[in-house]
Amino acid sequence: MADLRNLIERASAYGLLLSSDGPRLRVESVTRQPVPASFRAELLAQKSELLAYLGWRGEATEIVCAAMRRLEDHYPIGCPMDEPDWRAADALIADAFWSGDLDVLHRVVAEYERFALRHFELYRADRERHHEPG
Repeated sequence: MADLRNLIERASAYGLLLSSDGPRLRVESVTRQPVPASFRAELLAQKSELLAYLGWRGEATEIVCAAMRRLEDHYPIGCPMDEPDWRAADALIADAFWSGDLDVLHRVVAEYERFALRHFELYRADRERHHEPG
């Protein structure tokens, strides 16, 4: 999946949006610049892998988004989420997403939810100890 990730990142750098239209790979330039022929050839050479990824991506995105929707009702306003432990947890989600394995993604997302809920509860408890409103 690393090669595919690199290809998708390079497509993004060219300003390309990749999507599928049934068995067809759609390549759309948001910059309206022509796609270099050599890069177009790379995309076509990995067409089947790209189409498989694009099909898989929808399900993987829904797994992550559903977790975020579940967590949003528990988030205590003001709780910092930019600390190193949060960045590490976010990186694990990104790695699991790019793994191409939905079972791994489900497991990592569940661990992330437990981490977040625990962090939210600690934040609330700390605020209560210090009698801060909110």
